[in-house]
Amino acid sequence: MKKLFLLAFMVTAVSGIANAEKAIRFCKEMGMMLVTDPQRVANSATKDTPTPGSKDYYEALCKKHQVRMVLTNHPKGDKSPYSDPDVMLADLNGRDPLLGASIDFGHFMRDGRNPLAIARKYVNAGRMRHFHDIYGLRPDSKDCVVGQGAAHIHEILQLLVENGVKPVVAFEYEHDMYNPLVDIIPSVTAFENMLLHLGY
Repeated sequence: MKKLFLLAFMVTAVSGIANAEKAIRFCKEMGMMLVTDPQRVANSATKDTPTPGSKDYYEALCKKHQVRMVLTNHPKGDKSPYSDPDVMLADLNGRDPLLGASIDFGHFMRDGRNPLAIARKYVNAGRMRHFHDIYGLRPDSKDCVVGQGAAHIHEILQLLVENGVKPVVAFEYEHDMYNPLVDIIPSVTAFENMLLHLGY
């Protein structure tokens, strides 16, 4: 029997400031990383007294509790603070390695962005990748089995293998929240076959 491990805990907009440290402490106790997309708050003039909700604030909490926190993206239509991949990179620039990125290729694609170009940007910054394939670069594109859509999954995997990157891998299917295994099971098989083809 294979062992199962809890790797990550997703909290949408953890910047309910009073709950931020509570969520991080929970992740510490459970041995998980925190995945979130907090609203962007300007940093204070000094890191000695970080503004609650700022990246300085989250960085200090993560260092205090030694918990990894990854910023994630959603489409622009969802008012995500990280619908622009360059904004997320800018917020992570110079930060402690405990802070990183969780890239959802499908969400970026719904804003018309090229997933392979984003994968290249995030070769070193991404801690987790959501291999979320969809049929096209449009807001209304539907989820599909990995490799059957427009996400260039094989090329992204080749890029990661060539750079020795071993991220946490996630699959996400939102069009059928109550029966996602219909797409997840063949996606895992397709994903494994692509890795075998790459000699991984």
